[in-house]
Amino acid sequence: MSLEHEETHLAPLIAICFVGNFLLGPLGEAFPTNSFGQLFSWQLASLLFMAGCSLFAAKLATDRWHISSAGFILLSIGQGIFYTIQNSTLSSESTAVYAAGILVFLPGMIFLCYYSRFPIWLRVFGVAATL
Repeated sequence: MSLEHEETHLAPLIAICFVGNFLLGPLGEAFPTNSFGQLFSWQLASLLFMAGCSLFAAKLATDRWHISSAGFILLSIGQGIFYTIQNSTLSSESTAVYAAGILVFLPGMIFLCYYSRFPIWLRVFGVAATL
């Protein structure tokens, strides 16, 4: 596949990943707690979020937004941490793992603030939501 052909697919793939994540998260709430449907919806949503972040990181690195690219990489890693505890029961260990995921999200959100194409209010609220 040529580079130009790949570039034309990048933005739609990023959009599909993030829209899919946005739709599957609430869809999981429609299923009974801890059912296959709920867990599958949430796991697929997490995978789409990680894929979207990875694709966006690649795009930003290509566009020479290196710090913001690192932010999306950290978000993908943080979501991967959350992904590992989605099927576990609440315990002190899973709480500690969840806290570790949040700690990875924080620098990721701060690094995303370097991307000036996001409105300032979105950058501020993104960091505030992580806190």
